[in-house]
Amino acid sequence: MYEVDCKELRKLMIDHDIDSIVTFAEKTGIDRGTIAKVLDGKMLPTYRVIESLAKVFKMDSQQIGSIFFKQKVTQDETLEGVTQC
Repeated sequence: MYEVDCKELRKLMIDHDIDSIVTFAEKTGIDRGTIAKVLDGKMLPTYRVIESLAKVFKMDSQQIGSIFFKQKVTQDETLEGVTQC
């Protein structure tokens, strides 16, 4: 399963002088409610949303993958290989 790396997405906003969700929405043409949900990790973005964000941030395929397709670690995976006492 995947998740959005919200921290990295917010860092990109800062790097591109985007100081609010409203400004972000204006630059991307994406509804601000959608952007808020993606930034809060409550929604996985659609292809169209990823494409719009990638264009605004001039992201390469590696950045797109690392931000929008971050491997989600489950509790079982974090305990894998750990010996119980």
